[in-house]
This record gives sequence, structure tokens and C-alpha cells, in this order.
Amino acid sequence: LRGRGTDEGMCPEESSLETTFNDGTGSYGGLFDVLAKTDLALTGIDLNMDWNTGDAAHVLVYARKGSWFGHQNIADSWPHLLVNTTIYRPLDFHNRSTDGPYIQIDMKRSSAVIPKSQFTPLSMKIGETWSLYICTSLADFRYTL
Repeated sequence: LRGRGTDEGMCPEESSLETTFNDGTGSYGGLFDVLAKTDLALTGIDLNMDWNTGDAAHVLVYARKGSWFGHQNIADSWPHLLVNTTIYRPLDFHNRSTDGPYIQIDMKRSSAVIPKSQFTPLSMKIGETWSLYICTSLADFRYTL
């Protein structure tokens, strides 16, 4: 959780689900399923970007009810657009040429904050599976398999 103000990322009053940030691979985006264990509203998402190829990235996040498997290449399968915005490399972000290859975990956590005002909330009911499809204009989105 980051207390960066009311429009940046997850605020302290909300719960969060954090990944390991091991980021063993990366690309222009990724797909994953979410199984709701309780009724909830997804109200934001922050990404892990290493910013190797640019300082601005256009981000689209789509959602669909059900698993992503078998739908990754079917545009009509993704009726919910949750994010359509451009994010920017933080001014104080890690510089590989001067700081070396390793990026500290706290730096990764704040690498790509999607402003809450740019996120359309998604209601999920207990037992439902929803999938998210994250697309970025840079091959700098990092994730773990």
C-alpha cells in the first residue's frame, strides 16, 4: 500500500493483493484470472514496469467474466474496458546504467501507479472467475510465471 494521495494507486483504507514482484519475465502485457472468494469491488490496479525502453506507456486493461484461456486472441471476448490511460516513468525511478541491474522491491511497487480516476471499478460476486488482460505500449511490463 502506498499513501500517495487520493488519486494515485491503492489508498490505505483499501485492501490490496500483492504479487511477489519476482518478475522473471515480461512483455507488452499479460492475462490472469481472479477467483472472488467474497463479494468485492476491484477499484484499482498498479503494475510492475522496469522502464527499459521508454518513459511513457499507454495502458489498456480489459476484463471478462470467466477465464481468459481460449479468449486471448478474440477482441469481442473482452467487453469491459477498465483502464485506458498513459502512465509515465517516475522521476526518481531506477536507472540501470548508473544504478546497476537490480531494482529494489519498493521501487518496483511504485513503478507504474494507475490513478484511481483512470480505473473503472469492477464488481465481482463470490465464486465468480474474472480475467484481466493488461496491454501496454512498451515491452516493459514485468510478471512472474
